[in-house]
Amino acid sequence: MSQQENLYEPSRIGENVVNLRESKNYSQAHLAKLMNLNKNVLGRIERGERPLRDTEILKLAEIFHVSTDLILDNQTEAIPDLQKNFLDYRNSSQKDISKQMAKFLDFLKKEPNLTFSGKVLSSEERKNITTAFEVTSRLISEQLSRK
Repeated sequence: MSQQENLYEPSRIGENVVNLRESKNYSQAHLAKLMNLNKNVLGRIERGERPLRDTEILKLAEIFHVSTDLILDNQTEAIPDLQKNFLDYRNSSQKDISKQMAKFLDFLKKEPNLTFSGKVLSSEERKNITTAFEVTSRLISEQLSRK
């Protein structure tokens, strides 16, 4: 099993983390606590001395309601409403999966530079994912209508 090469510049990612943290007026200690990290480790990440782990990137995206691409410096601006809706679907009181799936499909179609396992998804791959979700949604709807 080969180790995946880090394609991202840790110092630029560190700058992005600092900018996100400061945009919310969070101290390093507060963000470190939210991420379950030692404050010194977060400082090393922000200085580009330690790369972010995959789980840490996802946690930052959740905390700041941004895409992982923004953190990884693949996207220059956040799309707050769309990203907030997508990331907050788990916390919503709404239980209708079909409505949440529609939001996800919209996000999938509009979000630039989506990645999977560190590789940017092609338009064909996006189309395949979208089709899979649409078929799944239709099959569930058909099954539920028979009950």
